[in-house]
Amino acid sequence: MIRRYAVILNASAGGLIGRDMDAVAAEVVARFAALGVTATVELPQGREIDRAVQRLRDDAATPDAIIVGGGDGTIAHAAQLLAQGGPPLGILPFGTLNLLARDLGIPFALEDAIAALATATPRKIDLGDANGVPFCCMATLGLVPMLGRVREKQRGMPPLVAWPRLAGSWLRALYWDPKLALTLEAGTRPRKMRTRGMGIAVGAYMEGRFLQRASLDQGVLVAYTARHRSRWALLRFVIDLATGRWAGDPELDIVSGTALTVQTHRKRLAVMLDGELVRMRTPLEFRVRPRALHVLAP
Repeated sequence: MIRRYAVILNASAGGLIGRDMDAVAAEVVARFAALGVTATVELPQGREIDRAVQRLRDDAATPDAIIVGGGDGTIAHAAQLLAQGGPPLGILPFGTLNLLARDLGIPFALEDAIAALATATPRKIDLGDANGVPFCCMATLGLVPMLGRVREKQRGMPPLVAWPRLAGSWLRALYWDPKLALTLEAGTRPRKMRTRGMGIAVGAYMEGRFLQRASLDQGVLVAYTARHRSRWALLRFVIDLATGRWAGDPELDIVSGTALTVQTHRKRLAVMLDGELVRMRTPLEFRVRPRALHVLAP
């Protein structure tokens, strides 16, 4: 039976900026056709992307899968809509980190990604939930949301300009003294701490890998809190994180549970959900939603 895929491409994704989108769409259709898959491609922009996913999800002639091409934020928005039901979500990775695509084993090269999706099978994976908002991989507090605001300002800049500026922002962030004071509750005695950064992941990350999970249906959230007292220790941790040697860091606090609560004296807190910056009321209530999302996995 011939599969029918509906493909949505976000032209604003980092890997698509500056490309001829009509040519990319034609290439996607042709490569899927060569593998026996009928694909239609849409090129919505901004909020129209969410509306396109919702329309395809609710269409009486539902496609066999909705393939979304973009970065982590675009994928997260599509996942929020498809967690409510509908066909499986497939990913064409065009972002910077492509976290969920990396976890699912989807190649980053367009030709290889299409080949993988053409023969992929549906499976269910866990989602996280932050104050009622679903996310796929990780919610971050502290430094990362702050740097996210810098990255948004640099969107569309040439890489030779954007990356040095982002690196400079990281270095300046090491001198960011106002640590975030918070209380973490995970079904045990509340833990009070001060941190420059916390990440709450949907499942544990593998030692020796850069932000890659061993399993996507662990049914647990894991909070990673950087409690480094010196700037040099924090810089060393960032380097260890990039090279996959982070697990043995004595100043990295790791707590897991099916539900986590983060309390702080601030009424609202900046939170990065899979690359999307949002401001949320506190306390922040996190929970895992087991096997809530249907995806295509090679």
